[in-house]
Amino acid sequence: MTQTAPANTITITIDGRQVTAPAGSTILEAATEAGIYIPTLCYDERLKAYGACRMCMVEQVDRPGFAAACVAPAMPDAAYRTNSDQTVELRQSVLNLLMSEHPHGCLTCDRIVHCGPNDICLRNVSVTDRCVVCPQNQRCELQATVEIVGVTEQLLPYTYRELPIRTEDPHIDRDYNLCISCARCVRVCDEVIGAEAISMVDRGDRILPGTPNDVPLSDPLTGCIFCGACVDVCPVGALTEKDNKWAGLPDANVTTVCTECEIGCQVTAELQDGRLLRVTPDIDGGANGGFACIHGKFELANESNNEARLISAMIRGANGALGEASWDDAIVAAAEGLKDRGAAAAVVISPRVANEDAWALNRLARETMQTERVAMAASASVQVSRELAAMFGAAANVNPIRDIAKSRAVLVIGSDIEVTHPVAAYQVHKAVNYNDAALIGIGPVAYPELGRAAERWLTCAEGTEPAVLRGILRALLDANLVHDEFIEESIDGLSDLSESLEGTTVEDAAAQASVSADDLRRVARVIGTSAPAALIYGASDNDAPGLATLIASIAAVTGNAANAQGGGLHVLRPGGGNVQGVSDVLGADASTLDEVIDVVESGAVTGLYWTGDIPAEITDSNRARLLAALARLEFLVVQGLVIDDELTSLANVLIPAAAAVEREGTYTNAERRVQRVRAIKDAPGDAQPVWRAPTEIARHLDASGFGYDNADAILTDIAAAVPNYAGITAEVLESRLTGPTWPLRDDGGDERLYQGGAFGNASGRIRLAAV
Repeated sequence: MTQTAPANTITITIDGRQVTAPAGSTILEAATEAGIYIPTLCYDERLKAYGACRMCMVEQVDRPGFAAACVAPAMPDAAYRTNSDQTVELRQSVLNLLMSEHPHGCLTCDRIVHCGPNDICLRNVSVTDRCVVCPQNQRCELQATVEIVGVTEQLLPYTYRELPIRTEDPHIDRDYNLCISCARCVRVCDEVIGAEAISMVDRGDRILPGTPNDVPLSDPLTGCIFCGACVDVCPVGALTEKDNKWAGLPDANVTTVCTECEIGCQVTAELQDGRLLRVTPDIDGGANGGFACIHGKFELANESNNEARLISAMIRGANGALGEASWDDAIVAAAEGLKDRGAAAAVVISPRVANEDAWALNRLARETMQTERVAMAASASVQVSRELAAMFGAAANVNPIRDIAKSRAVLVIGSDIEVTHPVAAYQVHKAVNYNDAALIGIGPVAYPELGRAAERWLTCAEGTEPAVLRGILRALLDANLVHDEFIEESIDGLSDLSESLEGTTVEDAAAQASVSADDLRRVARVIGTSAPAALIYGASDNDAPGLATLIASIAAVTGNAANAQGGGLHVLRPGGGNVQGVSDVLGADASTLDEVIDVVESGAVTGLYWTGDIPAEITDSNRARLLAALARLEFLVVQGLVIDDELTSLANVLIPAAAAVEREGTYTNAERRVQRVRAIKDAPGDAQPVWRAPTEIARHLDASGFGYDNADAILTDIAAAVPNYAGITAEVLESRLTGPTWPLRDDGGDERLYQGGAFGNASGRIRLAAV
């Protein structure tokens, strides 16, 4: 009996089974949703459908011929067969064509399961290009597809391409003798990454992927950023990771998170005998959706493997020299040097430490050392957090990262996020390539990839970005390109904002920034009329205060501060992978690094506990000022992995810390997603998680409540004390592999911060201010 499909859905029949699917679905999407397998080779759910390999052909019951399931739309009430004799025969023919140019000595052999890589083929001793000697053996999609489709013999003669294997690049080897021309690598590099490093190239009688003028990937001509996406999407062994290429299959997989930046890409670390083989971005990863950058893909364990890292504690002796010491002696020395200083002590926390580390350090400072001088070592990030909190009532972004890809317009300003937050930049390229979004950039220089993709780039004078944003705000208000309903329901202070702009005309702002007033009005029209729109600010230490307030004000008045359809406000902060988490744990009272430097210079602070290295983002002048201030201290404790020589020379006590890949804990990413970091290797020497040192220092000073023996115990305290983390426990993290976003809601709708309409201010409304 035919059932009526719900609204916005269609009903089709696949292999005699009724299937309901969203209207507009392809046959493949409808079948996959219903759990019906259709083989594919060129299809990848992360990319636009391509329809090249024809492996997904299905028979149309109610009309003649076959359809490519990955591109053909499912028609209402239509019927399809996925496994009829004709369909299977067609797929076998396609595979035979592919195998005529792909090594297949083992593909059709029933003894492949019995062969090892060093065995001589007893059927044909001349066969050397076999599956068992391919780096992708047992992970090859062609290998699996041949078996599933049931190809048992090769009907066409095989011709080896005799192409050179390209091994000259870091991280990636290329063997196009194994390529099946699915173009996945080309498509991901163009559509998602935006690098366009490779393209389909005419190689005589065949078309294969290649680089401009056949140069190495590492040649600047290609623009390759070595994100590894091409390797991850390759279905065969044409593109492989250089390291551990021949290691085979892992014996263990560990899901963890890259902590290089605050996107927090979820990845799977493949291990063999406790050794890291390779890293694969998780398709189901909440923030990254199956992509990573060079740091997460190829350099996840670089910090851990650094030969210069600190693995033993050290104490400066009476002779002025640092000497190796035991962990316990270092804890005692640190505790004795910091005790009884009260407000004359300070703690500086790296934005690269875990939530649990920040919690233990914050408690040590405020409860045990009795000082309120606790700072995050990323001044720009603290400043941005203060501005967001003043406007929205919470120092956090509004929408999940993937909402950028759903935008109709994207405005980017500040740092080049292709460098600082690459996976967020991928979402910008997806918006442009999949959603025809208008990309607008603002800055003194058009960045390479984003500049090429931009519809318009406002090249302003250096340091005049605030003037450009004020001009856009003025143009939005002048032309009434604002969301009146959202303003009425959710915004206070529009009059304060308007009054602060009364003395500024669009022409004034344009002249100050050396841009065209017409361009400012065009940009305002695009942002004001394209919903949803994403507004992205890559913050840096060089930015003037107030830039976050300006771009957040644009998001607010255009209704993009709480758009459930996509877009949103995305302020991407520098410093490390846990800027959001450290900010959450420290709360509104956190100091900036500049403020700590001020009190050290004044002599008000004489003892300091420093975690991590000197921030890479700090300006040269601020670095010199910081080191001069630290030299004035009576006592300095430094805890970290690889510590700058200048910092080491000033320290009284050095305490080694475990890397993120060596410990358990949680990090909170830019979309407020609390994610579990898991150990994939042991920490060397005396290195331990950061939280252990402040915990043991507090115990030595007879403080109570520091009986932590693991990170989960600290997370329990965080959930009890930090309102936004209420309910986020170890059990919740285990049940939600991609990590929950705070605050947890009973209805499960927690990804978009203000989708319920209430903001974090006391009034429940956005509070605009003068700009």
